[in-house]
Amino acid sequence: MLSAASCGYTMSGQSTGLLPEIQTIALPVLTNESLEPNIESAITHGIIEEFLKDGRLKIVPENMADAVLSGIITRYRREAITFDSDFNVTSYRTYTTINFKMREKVGKKTEYSFVIFDQVDYGVTSSLAATETARAVGLEILGKLVGQKIIGTLLERF
Repeated sequence: MLSAASCGYTMSGQSTGLLPEIQTIALPVLTNESLEPNIESAITHGIIEEFLKDGRLKIVPENMADAVLSGIITRYRREAITFDSDFNVTSYRTYTTINFKMREKVGKKTEYSFVIFDQVDYGVTSSLAATETARAVGLEILGKLVGQKIIGTLLERF
């Protein structure tokens, strides 16, 4: 488990907590086992964006990767958090649980498992199209937050 990661100091963004042989990673679309349909692509896209922004690992197809990071969305819950004067919902908070497994295909061929919990808020309007757009943006932001946590867990060992 990653909770037993090393406590050494490194400059953020300079190296990874992975074996030096791991230079590439595959990030397949998350598996969605939650009751909320069609959320996996947007969350995966946000995670990939964070890896691209970080730049320490090159994203490649699975057959070319030194490591594969796969994930399963096991829980997605939406809760109304604000209301207008007529008690209509004006924003939601979503809570997500994603189980990850990173399998190294080189070096020691180690496998890491970890769970990330995260949440994001998004606004609601009377327009169904605008609300769906806000929901989609919220899912991608959620993916970026999850991506940042993955980078912190795997690459920076925080």
